[in-house]
Amino acid sequence: MTPREKADDLIARYLHEAGQSLPRGQRADVTAELRGLLEDSLEERAAAAGRPPDEELAAEVLRAFGKPGEVAERYRTGPRHLIGPELFPAYRATLKIILIVLAILFLAGIALSAVFVPERIQKHLGIITVWSWVENYAKYAFLNIALATLIFAVIEHLKFRRGAGAAAEAEVWNPRELPKIEDPDRISAAGRLVSIYFIVAFFVVFNFFPQYFGLLFFGGGEVRAISALEMGYRIPALLLNLWWFCALALNMALLRQGRWTRDLRWAEFGLGLFGGLIIYFTLAGSDFSVINAEWFAERGWERAFEAGAETQQKLSRLGRLLAIPLRIALVVAVIEAMVRLFRLLTRYRHSS
Repeated sequence: MTPREKADDLIARYLHEAGQSLPRGQRADVTAELRGLLEDSLEERAAAAGRPPDEELAAEVLRAFGKPGEVAERYRTGPRHLIGPELFPAYRATLKIILIVLAILFLAGIALSAVFVPERIQKHLGIITVWSWVENYAKYAFLNIALATLIFAVIEHLKFRRGAGAAAEAEVWNPRELPKIEDPDRISAAGRLVSIYFIVAFFVVFNFFPQYFGLLFFGGGEVRAISALEMGYRIPALLLNLWWFCALALNMALLRQGRWTRDLRWAEFGLGLFGGLIIYFTLAGSDFSVINAEWFAERGWERAFEAGAETQQKLSRLGRLLAIPLRIALVVAVIEAMVRLFRLLTRYRHSS
């Protein structure tokens, strides 16, 4: 690359980084304005120095402008929000995912109700029942949205407090360390924030509402649940909580760092192995023989208890199907661990 191309590349990386901290609707206009200011400043500095623009002059211009996040902050208008513009797109995406996942769960619950308690569904199906389903959906959606809002507000607060000390770090900032635009190690902040929400949500449900950690279905418009324990799953709670804590710490570290590093990739690899170990212990300790005709009858499918021996035997086999998702998850965990190890041994072999 020529000296001018290196200067232009550094400015492009700066603009791209600043754009990540701006709302999507404001990004194009602000980066276009910034580009003009930076290019004019570069030409003026080159003329004053009596030499063509190069990477060194571009770095001086960018250093004078300040860090990309600080520059983006100057262009934001309006008061501070509970969840600022930088996190709001991820927050909005998380709410959409919550509403869609809940809708899928509710529709699956209604389908299961039609299988388990068809007579009751036909008997009670009506405006009152449909309204009860809508009411339950709204209630669970509100609880999940409140939890997501709390999580994002905490992260926004922590981010703002970290930003307060940015001025003290300006003197050591080096524009040449800006990540490349096509950087395979760059993280998606939105993806990390969505992951943090689901980690916290699963932790809360598993520890404080264990009866809902399993299968949900609906009878007469009411939410009913079959917990994982009732279905024969034996999950090592201490190990699973430790895994969630480590996963939360890894995602927070990624948000702070902004990109993957060799150490964080090793942490991801170790976390994946730990998760596979939890799946193995769950698979080895679970007892799915509890699923039989009596089990179905206790939960509203009275005809299962009165069925013939052949039908009851088929129902008992259904319990064994519950082990299939665990076996698949274990295979996926092993494959992911191999892929991560290969990436560590190739991409990061020269990293210090």
